[in-house]
Amino acid sequence: MRTTDQSRSASLLLDAMEKGAFLLANNIYEGRFSDRAPNVDLEVYVLNTEADLQDLTFPHSYDSDSVLQLSTATLQQYSSNGQVKIVLSLYKNLGSFLTTNNSSLRLEAGFVSGGGRSLAVNSHVIAASVNKGSNRVFLSEPVVFTLRHLQ
Repeated sequence: MRTTDQSRSASLLLDAMEKGAFLLANNIYEGRFSDRAPNVDLEVYVLNTEADLQDLTFPHSYDSDSVLQLSTATLQQYSSNGQVKIVLSLYKNLGSFLTTNNSSLRLEAGFVSGGGRSLAVNSHVIAASVNKGSNRVFLSEPVVFTLRHLQ
């Protein structure tokens, strides 16, 4: 499969996982769903924002070198009817299918195509989505995340 096809397929996979997870969130009144697989970890939250909230750390159920944290203020900022729905995903082997074509890095002469070196996504891919329906989310506080280098 060509690199562009691999990248497109990886993006479609991410979109399908997010859509499916929000369908699950629409059927959970309140609480958390969690599933771990060899290549993907998924957590879906439906939280009552009128109760006492705490910062949300993903993954929640185990220690990991790749972590994402959303602040309480962010969770409350996107509350709708007293609830916020959050989908968190950790993809462990997706980096090899993604390209760095849109990278903001300025390539030195030794890193251009044909120069014997290339850029690669050398970490897990972690994704967070809040309240499906908004294409762009502007947060009042930063998202804190750590990604472990794989090699």
